[in-house]
Amino acid sequence: MASLEGFGITAKVLSSDQTKKQRDEIYADLRMVSPSICMLYVTPELIATEYFQNVLLRLYNRSKLKLFVVDEV
Repeated sequence: MASLEGFGITAKVLSSDQTKKQRDEIYADLRMVSPSICMLYVTPELIATEYFQNVLLRLYNRSKLKLFVVDEV
């Protein structure tokens, strides 16, 4: 992700391995009027939660969700 940030792209990872504080910081950013996160990698177990799906819906309703890709190996 450091290489993406070198191009000015703010990328973050959201996973259950993170602390609640780390996840809360990401969710707080996504609730901002203009989120700084441009690319978010999310683990499958978090995508399946109602909370995360509501986050996506709010981003979409505010025209802040440009692309959604699922890459499950």
